Amino acid sequence: MAKSAIKPAPTNLTSILSQPAEDAERPPVTPRGYYTCVVQGHRFDKSSVQQTDYVDFVLKVIEPYKNVDEDELEEFGEVRGTIINHRLYITEKAKYRIKEFLEHCGVDLSDGKSFEQAIPEATNCEVIVQVIHEPLQSGDGVMARVRSSAPVE
Repeated sequence: MAKSAIKPAPTNLTSILSQPAEDAERPPVTPRGYYTCVVQGHRFDKSSVQQTDYVDFVLKVIEPYKNVDEDELEEFGEVRGTIINHRLYITEKAKYRIKEFLEHCGVDLSDGKSFEQAIPEATNCEVIVQVIHEPLQSGDGVMARVRSSAPVE
């Protein structure tokens, strides 16, 4: 399995390093709620602590779908175009979650198609995701995480 199926956008290291460090602020967290997204691609990797394989689906927000917290949305600003990573672990117990996500993306899983064959087919598919907030392990903030997905109807 390839380590990475998409390449992250290049960071302008020189530009960032030349900025005053004291001006750096934590960016706002994607507001809680449902979003219609398009799958931009995916990448495979391992978790840093337990070395568990996972696939990160890179989702680009097309528009808020429903139930997005209005106060959070106002604080965040324009949400269209925001990138959300949807991490799904590749284990026997969790593989059903990958299957469900692929089905929600409209990927045809018939004819004995493997995960390795099906995952790339999610690229450019639309899907609805629910974003929730979870506390950071450090205890000093929250992070946005995809809780669930659904097909676009």
